[in-house]
Amino acid sequence: MNTSKRCESLKRVLPILRRHLTVNTLLVAGVLALLLAGHVAQMSHGWQSNRAIVRLTPVLVMLRPLSSAEFVAATPRVEVGSVGESLDKALAVQVDTWLRAVESPYTRATGYLITGQPRTARMALPLSDDSFRARWLLALTYARQGQLERVPALFLGVQGAERALFEAGMFEQDHHNELAATQLLQLAESVGRPEEVNLSRLYSTVVVNYANIGQLDLALVWSERWVTATHTDVEAIAGLAGVYIWRHQPDLAYATWQRVDPIVARQDPSYAGDMGQIYEAWGQWDLAYEMYQEAWQRHPGDPNYAWYLGQFLARQGRVSEALPYLQLVARNGREGLRQAAEQRLLDLKAK
Repeated sequence: MNTSKRCESLKRVLPILRRHLTVNTLLVAGVLALLLAGHVAQMSHGWQSNRAIVRLTPVLVMLRPLSSAEFVAATPRVEVGSVGESLDKALAVQVDTWLRAVESPYTRATGYLITGQPRTARMALPLSDDSFRARWLLALTYARQGQLERVPALFLGVQGAERALFEAGMFEQDHHNELAATQLLQLAESVGRPEEVNLSRLYSTVVVNYANIGQLDLALVWSERWVTATHTDVEAIAGLAGVYIWRHQPDLAYATWQRVDPIVARQDPSYAGDMGQIYEAWGQWDLAYEMYQEAWQRHPGDPNYAWYLGQFLARQGRVSEALPYLQLVARNGREGLRQAAEQRLLDLKAK
């Protein structure tokens, strides 16, 4: 957004913010103002940015930290200056002017959090206040300052904390902010009642996120927590076996699958593909091919299972049989897998 357009945006925003001061919606209006002015932080540094706070606002609103009666009626107005004026500074001055007139520490802390001033927000909260909303706001101020280790204790006993953190984490995951998602989901698991959320979705997301960045030790830790928390649920077993395969530990992967009934295990969508990789690692080619074929037949057209089968056939020297599967992956696979298939095809062509 160029300077001229941002200035016009800010001029539109400030009246919106001022008008909403009288209807008990400073929080929503402030978020709207920041969005329109282009000031909401991106999630490149984890969930300590404004968007995560916006996602948690239903809880803050439920706790009602805002009250129009707390605002002084004749609030000084700061006009936006010339095009060359710092818009960030203009917006900060405008909001700070209003916030200083607010009596409620909860409202002031919320406003300071939204405008990126976690230290000031922390100072606005009474040290002796142990109410639910004070805990929420205090936890968010610590998170904004990167002091995540201080957050879980504050959420203990706060009604709705697990679900709010879980939903915020999945929101970040859906927007490809894996760091933010992992942090929030781990907090959701740690605050006391993880049964309030979808455990399989929580654990599987954390495990895959760690595996995708090569943190296989942490992926293993969270897979084991998943198995323990769900009492050896087959989906958790599949997750743990998958981590062992990623770690090139086929014996442990096999032993993990033996922990559930064979009939139940074979019904899991991951089982055949996992067993194919285990048998291949053991050099049992016929059994490996049989399991890869079973996985493909159960998931026809799935690029993941086409990749397993195509790679196996290529490694066995059966290139003509491998090509249709690898070509399917190159057309339809997710980005990383598609690129791997394209490179594999080039390598086979060069031989």
